[in-house]
Amino acid sequence: MSIQLNQLFLETAEFYELKLLAGRNGLNRELTWVQFCEDIANANFFRGNELAITTGLCFNEKSWLKNFITELIRCHSCGLIINIGKYVHTDDITQDIIQLCDNKNFPLFTMPWKIHLADITQDYYNRLF
Repeated sequence: MSIQLNQLFLETAEFYELKLLAGRNGLNRELTWVQFCEDIANANFFRGNELAITTGLCFNEKSWLKNFITELIRCHSCGLIINIGKYVHTDDITQDIIQLCDNKNFPLFTMPWKIHLADITQDYYNRLF
């Protein structure tokens, strides 16, 4: 089963306070699963078309986020939601990262820390089924 990322974004952006920062041209991608990922070393578990969600727990150097996104693109993930506030902050998302996502049509979203990951993942799983 799948759902178009654009549809999911339109239906849930307000409720989960999602902000699309980059990759608008990739919103037509199909989403087949939602995968919570903190360590990009686990990228081999991606099959393609998953929406990744991260808190940025492993964010320990400036290059981490760009490398993380680059690997998600390589794995054919359909986009990334960054849970902003504790480990990654808005100013950590540089213009270089925005440009990478725009160039690769890779949707990059932010969501505030106050949103519970269990709520959004459960909602998205229910919509997929």
